[in-house]
Amino acid sequence: MRILHTSDWHIGRSMGEFSLLDQQAEFFDWLIGAVATERIDLVVVAGDIFDRTNPSVEATELWSSTLRRITAIGVCVAAISGNHDEAIRIDAFSEITDKSGVFMRGGFRSAGQVTRVDLTAGSIDLVLLPYMAPTRVSTSLTESIEASEIGNRVTHQSVLKHFADIARLSLSGARPSLAVAHAFVRGGLPSESERELSIGGVDLVDAAIFNGFDYVALGHLHRPQIVGGRELLRYSGSPLPYSFSETHAKSVAVVEFENGVTSVEAIEIHPGRRVTTIEAPFEAVMTSPEYSGVVDSWTRVVLTDAIPMLDSHRRIRERFPFLVELSRSPVAQSESSTSRLTSERARGTQAVDVLEMFWADVTQTPYDDTVRNLVATSLLQLHEDGDDQ
Repeated sequence: MRILHTSDWHIGRSMGEFSLLDQQAEFFDWLIGAVATERIDLVVVAGDIFDRTNPSVEATELWSSTLRRITAIGVCVAAISGNHDEAIRIDAFSEITDKSGVFMRGGFRSAGQVTRVDLTAGSIDLVLLPYMAPTRVSTSLTESIEASEIGNRVTHQSVLKHFADIARLSLSGARPSLAVAHAFVRGGLPSESERELSIGGVDLVDAAIFNGFDYVALGHLHRPQIVGGRELLRYSGSPLPYSFSETHAKSVAVVEFENGVTSVEAIEIHPGRRVTTIEAPFEAVMTSPEYSGVVDSWTRVVLTDAIPMLDSHRRIRERFPFLVELSRSPVAQSESSTSRLTSERARGTQAVDVLEMFWADVTQTPYDDTVRNLVATSLLQLHEDGDDQ
């Protein structure tokens, strides 16, 4: 039997001011084709289905239509909630959807259960371990976890280990086992776009938690990678780049089972706009042929000279229509800092002069007479309106 491991879809996410729904729909079109081409029996989504706990109507419809399309070609789906998802939205109808071959779990309610899934090519023991926030552990469960794990503090490590231990005891031994979890496993390499699971490093969990499962499909980190040198403990990564650190290729993992795992293959994802960062002077950004091949990428530009930001943003977007971020390098910032407006400079200064200082700080250009007269007229009108009230 063959499973396709993917995760961190973040349906409804944006890149700056640009919605990614169209890009995500292109990925789902590609995914449906890959499921058919690769003869997949089960698609696994290892958490962060949505980008927010209260997804938009459009995001929810895209998720629903994707499920319908996958099941329409006779393929099962297993999905868990991640730290971006509201668990009850994923888990609410699990008893009903199980009967149609869509196994969805969220929160604590079904954690630790082993579900036998009968696929066309064979049967598998499925263990779904959604993200379970330690802060939401019930009092009775806290006592059970503390007694067996850590004495007086509940962490993601202790919660996840508690339920993984329960599941291991229920494995049949006669069927291969597949665990699906959403966690930050120690040794994994993060990107800039993952939301922290908790503060101070207590979100990390040990790879040893997952000993005893034939394959562990992980979600949360957006970079495809194995963890701890174990080929069968793996992040598929997100299907699209969600930060400018994600310049690596995106992929899904196709895992083949016989009695255990016989092979794992990364299949590169082709749809989706890539990301690029350009750090250069303004003229080079606008004219250098070096950047001609990335004009269709999500673009971050870091200017190394002190050209006015308002004008440069408009002009740069003419060449790079998918400009997401524009900033100055620290060197360029320091070169223009002598004229920067500060609270100390503003204090005790006439309003008309403060506005002129602000204009110069933002645009790096002086007033012309038209702007100066407009500002003076507006301030006078505000003053008169204030006297009337």
